[in-house]
Amino acid sequence: MRNSAACDWDVYEAKLNALGYDEYDNETLIGERVHNFVQLKSLNTVVALVEIGLGISCVVCNTLVLRHYIRRYREVTPLLYSALLSVDLLAGLGAVLQGITLLLLSFTFHDISSSPTRSNSTTLQNLVPITYTLNSLTSHTSVFYSTVLVSARTLMITKPRSRAGTSPALVALLVGYPAFWLAVILWEVWIESVFWEDNTMEMKIDLFVVIPTTLGSLDYYLGYVWTCEPLTPAVSSVLSHVIPYGVPSLVSGAVTVVQVHFLGHMDKFSKKYRRVSVTVLILTAVFLVCNTAQVVTVVTIDSLNLEYTTSQYYFHYLVVTMLPVINSFINPLVLLIRGSVFKKKTGKSTSNTFSMGHKE
Repeated sequence: MRNSAACDWDVYEAKLNALGYDEYDNETLIGERVHNFVQLKSLNTVVALVEIGLGISCVVCNTLVLRHYIRRYREVTPLLYSALLSVDLLAGLGAVLQGITLLLLSFTFHDISSSPTRSNSTTLQNLVPITYTLNSLTSHTSVFYSTVLVSARTLMITKPRSRAGTSPALVALLVGYPAFWLAVILWEVWIESVFWEDNTMEMKIDLFVVIPTTLGSLDYYLGYVWTCEPLTPAVSSVLSHVIPYGVPSLVSGAVTVVQVHFLGHMDKFSKKYRRVSVTVLILTAVFLVCNTAQVVTVVTIDSLNLEYTTSQYYFHYLVVTMLPVINSFINPLVLLIRGSVFKKKTGKSTSNTFSMGHKE
C-alpha cells in the first residue's frame, strides 16, 4: 500500500538509498539477523523463562504494594506511586508475553515462512504486535511517571506550600501522556500492517520483538506522506530515543541534585518526611541506571550504524527488553522493604497502617 499524493515511491526510495537505507540490503541483513537470533534455541529458552518468571514476580509485587497505595489516591505522593506501580504491573505482564513470544519465535518461526495460516504461526503473528504495544507503552509511560515523581517531590521540598492534594491538572497529565503514546504506538502498528504490508515477517520481528522502542515505521511513514524527505538516522534517533528516554533522565538527574541539596542543608523536615524523599531518591537512582543504560546503548548502536554480529544483536535485545522490567520489578521492592508493613511483619514496628513511611 505505497501510494501518496505527496511523494512518488521511486523518488522517496532513491532518497532513502542516498542516506544509506538500501531496502534490499536492509531486508537481507535483517533477515539474516533474525534467522540467526531464532536459531539460538537453548539461549532463547533460558531468556524466555527468565522473562516469564521476572514478569510474574513483577505482577505479584506491584499488585501487593499497589492495593495499599491506591486507597490514598487523593494525596500527591501515593497517587504518583499508584500510577508508577500500575504501569510496572503492566510491564510485568508485558515481560510474560515477551517470554512467550520468544519461545514461539524460537520453535515455530519456520512455520511462518512455510505455512503462514497454521494456527501456531497465526498465534505468533497476532501476539507480536500485542506484545510490542504493551511493552512500548509501559516503557514510555514508566519513564515519564518516574520523572514526574521525583520532580513533584522536589517541588514539595523547595516549595512546602505545594504539598496540597492532587489537582485535576496532575491527573490529566498522568492520563494524557500514556493516552498520547498509545495512539502513536497503535498508529505505528497500523502503518506496519497496512502501509508497509509487503514487509517481511523478519522485518516485523526486528521492529516489534528485538527493538520494541524504535518508531521506525512511523519515521518512514511521516517522511513519505508529509514531506517526501526521509528522516536522517540522527533525527530518527532523537525522536525515537533521546526525547522520550534521554531527556527524562537528564531532568530526573537535575531535580535529584536539587532535592539532595535542599535535604542536606535544611533541618525543618521531619524524620518521616525525609524518609519519603530518600525513598523517592532510591527509586530515581534505579530508574536513572536502567534508563540511562538503555538510552546510551541504543543511541550508541544507532550512531555507529553497526551491521550487528549475532552477539551484538542479542545484547541489544536484552538491554531494550530486560532493563525496563528489571526497573519495574525493583520499584515495588524498594517501597515494600522501606515500608512499615514489612517492619510490622518482621516485628520491628507496631504500625496499624501501610504507610510505608510515606504518610504526609
